[in-house]
Amino acid sequence: MKADVPLAGRSAMARDDAHALAYPAVALRDVGPINRFHGSRWRLSLQLAGRELLLAAATRLPRTTERDCLRLSLAIGSEEAQLLVPPRLVEAALTSFGPQAVTAKLGPDRAALLIEAVFADAFAGLEAHLGEAAELRAPSSTAGSDGLRLAVSVALADAALEIGAIAGPAHLLARLVALLPADGEPPGWIDPIPVPLSLRHAETRIELRDLRRARPGDALLFDRYLPAGQACLLAGGRLIAPVAMESDMAHLRAPLVRARSSQWEWLMDDLQDAAGADEAEVLDDLPMRVVFEFGRSEMSLKELAGLGAGSVVALASPPGQPLSLLVNGRRIGQGEPVRIGDALGVRITRLFDA
Repeated sequence: MKADVPLAGRSAMARDDAHALAYPAVALRDVGPINRFHGSRWRLSLQLAGRELLLAAATRLPRTTERDCLRLSLAIGSEEAQLLVPPRLVEAALTSFGPQAVTAKLGPDRAALLIEAVFADAFAGLEAHLGEAAELRAPSSTAGSDGLRLAVSVALADAALEIGAIAGPAHLLARLVALLPADGEPPGWIDPIPVPLSLRHAETRIELRDLRRARPGDALLFDRYLPAGQACLLAGGRLIAPVAMESDMAHLRAPLVRARSSQWEWLMDDLQDAAGADEAEVLDDLPMRVVFEFGRSEMSLKELAGLGAGSVVALASPPGQPLSLLVNGRRIGQGEPVRIGDALGVRITRLFDA
């Protein structure tokens, strides 16, 4: 069976000039703290030579960050994370030791000692909360290389905003994130309210008569679909965000927005093809929209309110499971992705009784 396919693979994902943040495997116990980093609108204020230094979460890492930032290792106990420190922050920290410190050609070891001295109070507080020694040092070859990466915006008084980063094992970053001050936390009373989640990937249009004739083994071609490894998270049938699929986790690539009138509106299953319906002469001519879904889950309204770009959502079923076929919000069957010529689609493996 073949659906009308004007253009296969029209991607709704936009490109930009920034690196996507790294998404390695994250243990379920670390999901909460990582989501808090991206979704709680935290702000950390420090003092640097009488000037306010304000740190906050960022969602993108400019390509120049890797090249321009000073690399340092943050050692906590026996573990390490890598810091990418913006150049203006390095200069401001060294200025507090006099102009000669700025002009001197300092190696990473020397710069690490000076920066740690500038933020001595902050390091003392960090050690007290963690119960372990914390130290800045020259970067090791492995610090943060295979771990999670979190982007941090850095604002210093009248200086331009810059982006730095911290990278390291997810569980270590989760310990650090748990110490951040939380702003904008949703009220506790909304916590028990469950919100259904759906991971949407593609859609097609087909006349009702063809849908009725569908049998296991038939193929439906996608009209529109997202690239491999990507989907959209539809929350409560109203909010939507693009996600990257990794192992048993989905990582938000942007904040949740209203699905209606968004660039991903075509993944909603309750849209009506009014023009096609008006032209239908008989019931069998009615155009039906079939939406293809990776899986479903749910989370509390409080957890949903805390999501932001970079947040992590645990999947109820890992990628590779059959896609569900949805019509008007109802699951009518399952299928497996297939390539048919130059197009992509689903081969129906199961249909549910009406």
